[in-house]
Amino acid sequence: MGRLNTDVTLHQELDFNIVASGESDNGISFGASMDIDTDNGASSTSDGEMFISGAFGKLSFGNVDSALDNIGLADVGFDGLDVDNGLEALRGSAMGADVVYSYSIEGLTLTLSTVVGSSSVKNAAGEGDFGMHVAYKAGDLGIEVGYADDDSTGDTSTGLELSYKMGAVSLGATFIQQDFKAAATRDLSGYGISVGYAVNDALSLTAVMASSERGAAGTADLDASGIGFSYSMGGGLSVQGGVSEVDNVDKWDLGLAM
Repeated sequence: MGRLNTDVTLHQELDFNIVASGESDNGISFGASMDIDTDNGASSTSDGEMFISGAFGKLSFGNVDSALDNIGLADVGFDGLDVDNGLEALRGSAMGADVVYSYSIEGLTLTLSTVVGSSSVKNAAGEGDFGMHVAYKAGDLGIEVGYADDDSTGDTSTGLELSYKMGAVSLGATFIQQDFKAAATRDLSGYGISVGYAVNDALSLTAVMASSERGAAGTADLDASGIGFSYSMGGGLSVQGGVSEVDNVDKWDLGLAM
């Protein structure tokens, strides 16, 4: 259930992820996956993709995300209360991908993405979009940088994400800059901070805040904040909920996840 101003709504969603995989005689792994979703009665299939992987890394094809989409911010609540949306929009919603390559070695992961030509609606932005993401993990410290280039417009987005874990506390910070090729269009930037706390094995709390610039000069930034919880009841069932304020609109939600 959720609240937007004075409206209370019931939300129900089923998400089945179908995965098939195998391995060749020479050690090459391969597979495919797709989602079957029902969202408040509307059914769809999505995220169909295939992959091959081995010592050379992993290649994924199909309805995949731009490498820059690995840079992001946590959200709160049962179904997400949109605290992260304003900041993550600066990654460039038109930048697509239908091929992703990733390679990992000793805590370092490189991911590259591009559009080589697809009939899917998701990648209708055109061929040539390019994305890059580099992540490094050293103990409890994580550093990630990302970049994406929209080939059709020349617009670019750059992101930085930092994370650190201290016992039961997890800290995160995200910065994203969107630069437009058109001189008349204002470049935009934003940041977000998240704090997570594992109270015990069953209960965890998350607090998030974000601020991002808007297109028109002189317009107030889009500010958002929220706090949420997740409580495991065992057997794969958990209670989740949260409250938020996004662009001066209050929201809350509460639900069961399984």
